[in-house]
Amino acid sequence: MRSTPPRAERLAAAPHLALEEGNGPDTVLAIESLGVDFGSGDQRLPAVVDVSLSVRRGECLGVVGESGAGKSQTFLAALGLLSSPARVSGRARLGVEDLLGLPERELDRIRGARVGMVFQDPMTSLTPHMRIGEQVAEPIIRHLGASRREARGRALELLERVRLPDVARRMRQYPHELSGGMRQRVMIAIALACEPQLLILDEPTTALDVTLQAQILQLLGAIKRESGVALVLITHDFGAVAGLADRVAVMRSGRLIELGTAGEVMKRPREPYTRELLRPLSGEAASESRAAPGPAVLELNDLGVRFAADSGWGRRRLWRALDAIQLTLGAGEAVGVVGESGCGKSTLTRAALHLIRPAEGRVVWMGRPPAGLPAREVRRLRRELQIIFQDPLASLDPHLTVERIVAEPLTIHCRELGASERRERVRRMLERVGLDGPFLTRHPHELSGGQCQRVGIARAMILEPRLLVCDEPLSALDVATQAQVLRLLTELKSAQGTALLYVSHNLATVRHLCDRVLVLYLGRMAELSSARRLFLAPRHPYTRELLAAIPVPDPDLEPARLAEVHLGEPPSPLELPSGCLFRTRCPHAIAVCAERAPLWERAGEGWVACHRFRELGS
Repeated sequence: MRSTPPRAERLAAAPHLALEEGNGPDTVLAIESLGVDFGSGDQRLPAVVDVSLSVRRGECLGVVGESGAGKSQTFLAALGLLSSPARVSGRARLGVEDLLGLPERELDRIRGARVGMVFQDPMTSLTPHMRIGEQVAEPIIRHLGASRREARGRALELLERVRLPDVARRMRQYPHELSGGMRQRVMIAIALACEPQLLILDEPTTALDVTLQAQILQLLGAIKRESGVALVLITHDFGAVAGLADRVAVMRSGRLIELGTAGEVMKRPREPYTRELLRPLSGEAASESRAAPGPAVLELNDLGVRFAADSGWGRRRLWRALDAIQLTLGAGEAVGVVGESGCGKSTLTRAALHLIRPAEGRVVWMGRPPAGLPAREVRRLRRELQIIFQDPLASLDPHLTVERIVAEPLTIHCRELGASERRERVRRMLERVGLDGPFLTRHPHELSGGQCQRVGIARAMILEPRLLVCDEPLSALDVATQAQVLRLLTELKSAQGTALLYVSHNLATVRHLCDRVLVLYLGRMAELSSARRLFLAPRHPYTRELLAAIPVPDPDLEPARLAEVHLGEPPSPLELPSGCLFRTRCPHAIAVCAERAPLWERAGEGWVACHRFRELGS
């Protein structure tokens, strides 16, 4: 490994980095000349190169950069959480203790007690066979010596603090029974369980919709102010950085290239790379220039899905996850599905693919309902249907290389291809999603979250399907990679006539890609409109709340906007209000809203379910 230049030389070359010694009394974590590389012998690849950072008590340091920039690796290395092929150099001091010199037993004592961490992928971070309440209580028992009863009470308080709805029921559930956003809030509760000095948040709002993201960021800001905990926010979302971070560090290819206050970095960036990261997605909604969609690829007719839930004392009740969904998706058309976590977006995608059997209504693929078809025919049709899953790492086989993962659909459905042709198709597809040759032989655990997501996208697109269901396909990607994948999806849609059912919390990408947008609330359709109309003049009050919560990447504006967030939680699906389901949160609710549910009515070129949409105007 190349020797590190003296500190004076580094500062002379890049004075704007303002490298800190981190020796002040308020310094919680000081990372000094940290280096990380992987491999063996002479074949070692640098992941982090000579990084020096610190974070103080009551401060939030935002760490940004594209996927694979070394953001997560820096802090995983500091906490001793990298796998054995990693070689770490430098120092990482928590207070006066050098973490890199501590034995594993001592690190176990620190992690979870003095340092909490919220990982990027909540599904793989939570234990699948343990109830949520037990998982939140576990660090309280282990590190604080609390009794099980005391720990359970504290767990209940923590889950309420992170605003998990219907906490008593959620405590009894397992991770797979929660939405992605709910699982992320559970992870935050676990990280806060022992009141740590330092909280490291690796993409904490990735799985959250805009309203919940605003509430979580507001919550983290309040925790920072009230408890003085030091925060490290690792993210590619500059809206989150603007609302929470005091200082910002920009990383690229494992190196720290810019460091300063949030205002300096976001409003007066020195590096061209930082300016590129800050550039928003450009372009109007796809409906500006859309051609008429082709024949129907997917039809959902009066679709309803029900799940059984434990309502207490051993009783089981059915609740409606989806109700009366009507949607037709034509070839070459992209329909976005938006709404808060738990509103039924992912349930809709699984029902559309017949991975969940609907309780009412029917699903039609390319003119043929899969219900009642012979299994062989269903398998043939499924070749034309692919899905990009929400959890990138959880959806990849950890035992397979990237090449084998992406080649698997070809192996199953295109047996006439030889090994060399199959390999070439995989290589070309990986290049299209921004992964070059060296990634072919890597395993999922050797990739960043964004790189795992690109592998999942490549696997789904390798067969050039007629319907591509995208369940949060860009949630783990930085802005530059989002733009690259959006161009690829747009190409599939326009050139190959692929129909896209696109579920996302990121409303900017929905506007950029989609022709129409369906807004769901508690499994019911609130609004369906062209993307252009919906973003310019939303008709439903809930749609307006969603759009108003979109973060603004301006550190002078976003903190004040977050301070005003007072959005309520949706009611429990087991205890739905009468009439309009949104009325308990709607500022425009009147008596009729409690008396009867609104009709699904035509509104110009779209549809809306609101008693008052005409008088409220556009």
